[in-house]
Amino acid sequence: MIKRILQLMVLILIVSMCISCEDKDKKSDSYELDFSRDIIGRECKVIVELVSSKECDCTWNCNEGNISNTNEYSATWTAPNENGEFEVECLVDGNIVAGKTFEVHGVVYDDFSTDVHFQDEWENLYSGVELIDGKLNMWPTSSSYYGIVERELFHILDPGYSVSCDIGNSEDINTNEYYGLNLGVDDDGSIIASNYWVVLGDIDSSYDNWAILVFLYAYPNAGWYLLEENSIGNSNSVKLNGQTNHIELTMKSDKGIELKINGNTLLISDEIANLENEFNMVFSVGLEGVEGRTSDPEIFMDNVIVEETNRYRGAAEINDPRSEIDKVIHERALEKIDVSNLRSIREVLQDR
Repeated sequence: MIKRILQLMVLILIVSMCISCEDKDKKSDSYELDFSRDIIGRECKVIVELVSSKECDCTWNCNEGNISNTNEYSATWTAPNENGEFEVECLVDGNIVAGKTFEVHGVVYDDFSTDVHFQDEWENLYSGVELIDGKLNMWPTSSSYYGIVERELFHILDPGYSVSCDIGNSEDINTNEYYGLNLGVDDDGSIIASNYWVVLGDIDSSYDNWAILVFLYAYPNAGWYLLEENSIGNSNSVKLNGQTNHIELTMKSDKGIELKINGNTLLISDEIANLENEFNMVFSVGLEGVEGRTSDPEIFMDNVIVEETNRYRGAAEINDPRSEIDKVIHERALEKIDVSNLRSIREVLQDR
């Protein structure tokens, strides 16, 4: 009897394959499990479950990626840094007795463990950067622009994705200082939203310590706006005393947004879909890049993860996500904003 066991725990995927050692010379079928996606670079622990008391001498093989931590009945497979279908096989006496196909659709997992990885994948704008103890530390180098580190994706993700990271301030937060996780999106839609920014800090020189801001341009007025009236507030979940904040921002396939900070849900919003229906327009939400931004304080980032819940569009199916005019718009978006009098997108559209 073939048993299927699949358990996902943070970044560890346990895949169980059942084999019989009673007829080791007979090659069995490849056992496909229900899980069909994985993140680039994620580790998967593959375990063989025996149905016979007879001892087996198992070895492991893969066509891409890396096999490590092998013992008699288990191994760890690390996915390659590319998309595609990859095989992990268990062999007994040189014969394949069980296999697993991993369809890697994942996008990003960065823990900033090496300088080479950072230089190859990320770019810093108006900021200095330094890797300290496996974390990326950054600070602004301009009084007029945000300090930014950014990573562009190699393909645009349709709605149905989640972005998370560990981020915190290395120095005290002063009045009107803030930082956070920024999502750059593509330039499709009748109303162009080029950035969705989860901001932490002293948002408006008052009681608020978190917000979700959206940068709109070309209609009706370029600038930063609140996603909705409730996308700003104060929460004890936000830590601003040199501590780490774990941000999780999910864009659902129906364009609903969910924000969690340190495991606590701060916002569940259907405002984008509501605005589209009421004002007969389309909002841009396709993910094309991830950034860390800071207005003034030195901050650190670690464990940046981009996951998708929908099948992605292959790179051959899309155009270059950054047109020349789009690059200019992104430069405009770098300018610091006055967050003391933020308005919601709905307020602006109602006043048009």
